Amino acid sequence: MERPDLTRIVAALSRAAHSPTGDTAQVIELLACLTPDGCLDEAARIPAEYWRIKWWQHGRVAWTGHLFYGGRGWLLRRDGAEDEPFLKLEATRLRPGEHLMLHQPDGQVLGFRVVNVGSPAASC
Repeated sequence: MERPDLTRIVAALSRAAHSPTGDTAQVIELLACLTPDGCLDEAARIPAEYWRIKWWQHGRVAWTGHLFYGGRGWLLRRDGAEDEPFLKLEATRLRPGEHLMLHQPDGQVLGFRVVNVGSPAASC
């Protein structure tokens, strides 16, 4: 499921209530379309099934899901978890060194630092 107009974004946990200094063993990998300035492209005409996320913990995939624009922001949904609430993704630019936040339904916020942006090969 690879498309040349998608970008692979890798970000490591940099801040959470359970890990205030971060945990590089917890990584999210997004497959998404970016604008030229590094923002998620809500106008991209790419089917939703291509906008993917993988959550890695200690070198293993903990879960996979989809990223989509929900009208007022970017949302994540785990595969097979249609009855669970969405996670909200907050990000300005997705470039190495930039940060993104995942807002969980229970109010917990997880901070991630982008460590790599590149080709979608061998991802999600």
